[in-house]
Amino acid sequence: MSEEISIITELHRVLDLRPFQPFFIVMNSGERYEVTGSHQVAVGRNVIVVLRPGENSLYLRINQISSLETPEAVI
Repeated sequence: MSEEISIITELHRVLDLRPFQPFFIVMNSGERYEVTGSHQVAVGRNVIVVLRPGENSLYLRINQISSLETPEAVI
């Protein structure tokens, strides 16, 4: 039986990478949101907030995130 890794755990892992590597948050709907800095995302229990310079902040429900994508691989 494989171990399930939570999106929250993976978010913390990619946000803590040094040097930081930009990544995309991919939603179940197919929408993709780019994260270019570690301080751009706040992680809560059920929601993450993505701060976008010059644009409105995004409030994303964690249960609607399908994956995280980095330039090297899909997480």
